Amino acid sequence: MVDIKSKYENDGYYLSKSVLSNEFINELKNHLNTLEPKVNIPFSNIPYGYGNLLNDDVFKKVLDNDLIKKMCVDLIEDDGYRFNHLVINSKAPWIGGTTEWHQEVFHIDTYGPGLTTKDYKKFMQIYIALDEHTIENGCLKIIPESHKEGELEFEDC
Repeated sequence: MVDIKSKYENDGYYLSKSVLSNEFINELKNHLNTLEPKVNIPFSNIPYGYGNLLNDDVFKKVLDNDLIKKMCVDLIEDDGYRFNHLVINSKAPWIGGTTEWHQEVFHIDTYGPGLTTKDYKKFMQIYIALDEHTIENGCLKIIPESHKEGELEFEDC
């Protein structure tokens, strides 16, 4: 069995496939179609974001997933962890702006209010793809061990 904490600390991320069942992912996607988006992708009618969904009865079931709860406890080393945001972002291929390479720790003011970049071990983002990710549809790219470079200069995009 993979030691999640060692992999996370060494690589800067941990990838786990099939955390959510296909049936549950379909339930999430179907429910998403019933929600009113808060913002669309610029110059389109394609939804981009739906706001914070922590109080949405269907999406908050994600937080009850046993593997997700175990990763939170193991990686943050605190069984009193809390979720501050639960957001859905739609990434339509070839529409909208690109996001340059960045470190997620710089979003700490948005997603971890009250924390600073010095508190990065108390801050974690969990990314769950609801659709298959390929280069053709604008997938997420993770650069292994990039966290070992320390805090890099960035431009807030």
